[in-house]
Amino acid sequence: MTTDEALAELGHLLEDAGWRVDRRAGLLRVTNRSAPALNERITVQRGAFYWSWGQPITEMRNVTKAAEAVGRVLTTASGAEDRG
Repeated sequence: MTTDEALAELGHLLEDAGWRVDRRAGLLRVTNRSAPALNERITVQRGAFYWSWGQPITEMRNVTKAAEAVGRVLTTASGAEDRG
């Protein structure tokens, strides 16, 4: 799987789960629709998905696991799935 394919697959999973996804060259910007301040930029480097702060999320082949992690980070503190 290429970097672009991995980001596209992750983007589709996140969109299907209700998150707002903006695809840009080499990255995804994922936003909580009900709380836009909760957003994150996801990239692929060295065969893994990475958070904007440079920490790896999971290996690129674990797209479902990456989507679950992004969803946890963007969910409001109350635990509500405020995706709009």
